[in-house]
Amino acid sequence: DEGSDVYNTFEPPAPGARSEHLRVLRSHADAGALRLLLEGRGGRTYTLRLKTPFAVGDGEDFSATRVGADEYRLT
Repeated sequence: DEGSDVYNTFEPPAPGARSEHLRVLRSHADAGALRLLLEGRGGRTYTLRLKTPFAVGDGEDFSATRVGADEYRLT
């Protein structure tokens, strides 16, 4: 039984610069849903990647685009 993994690409900020990246603070799988607690900068749009064997659809505040056999881009 495979699970799901959510991640983002990471480029470290320059020394002394503020981080502009989205942070995944917590993820929890419920029946039929993956719940995420995220932290980012207000007013920004972020992209996450999701690897899962399950079907993924758009959510209330995001859209999901299939980019591989079991991989999605969430924006």
